[in-house]
Amino acid sequence: MTPETEVSGYSNYFTFHCALFLSNNRPQYDDARDLALTVLEENPTDDAASRQLADELEAYVEGRWLTLDCREAACKTDDDYLAHELLTAALGRVDWLQIAEEWIATAKEG
Repeated sequence: MTPETEVSGYSNYFTFHCALFLSNNRPQYDDARDLALTVLEENPTDDAASRQLADELEAYVEGRWLTLDCREAACKTDDDYLAHELLTAALGRVDWLQIAEEWIATAKEG
């Protein structure tokens, strides 16, 4: 399996794992659901809501976990910097729109 191979209906490995992380951990699930509900209230169409939610989910994940691994000078060694760069690269390959569309559909169901 290559990283760009479809995994469990998701466009790639990175998207699958981010979707799994957001849906299988209670705090992240609640945050993603709340974001989806708020975005639905603000947007007249599912397409617009999905695009906005994709941006917000990306910012949420990167803001919480990408900055976490290098906060307060935590990147002190070459290994720390490598891990940070690998995480950055992996998050850059996530199909945020696919995840957002799933959350919008779930939020509309109630």
